[in-house]
Amino acid sequence: MAALCLFTGCNKKAQEGARVQPAKPQPIVVKGLYIGMPVSTLESVVREKFVGDWKIAANSSGHQYDIGSDRLDAAKASRGHIPDGQEVIVWYDADGLVKVVCLRRDAVDDLFNAAGLSVKQFVQMFINAYNIPSMDYQTWDQGAYWEFVRDDVACRISTDKVVFLLKTEPRSEVQKNFN
Repeated sequence: MAALCLFTGCNKKAQEGARVQPAKPQPIVVKGLYIGMPVSTLESVVREKFVGDWKIAANSSGHQYDIGSDRLDAAKASRGHIPDGQEVIVWYDADGLVKVVCLRRDAVDDLFNAAGLSVKQFVQMFINAYNIPSMDYQTWDQGAYWEFVRDDVACRISTDKVVFLLKTEPRSEVQKNFN
């Protein structure tokens, strides 16, 4: 019987005391970009995930990269807008980790092939493509957006079809403000 216990694991106390660590939640990744990613990987992500003439430039304000496209700038100029090379804006912290990502409308239309879609259609396509359970519609004094939050990271899509990824304040911190 003792030999059987050696092979079958009769040590139930050791098994009961063992704790299984929960799996670390996956970040919200949009076109290879996510909050907390090392900014040093930005160039390879853009090269791999963005199709076309995209280029990265460090912004003179610091802790920011602008990702633009000559083709989208030309399209913007043809509509009477000032081309600025800022179709995707990535802000990062002193540790070199991405803290905010903003994909402006022209980038969204181009990268997601969404030019012919309404904002509501795009939101539904986004939910389906990224397997998001749902997005809540929020309003504030400067507009409205759809939002999904996971592990203190928010993904927001504005009614102007701009996509934001940003770190939010942990619920415990928010609750402390009300105690």
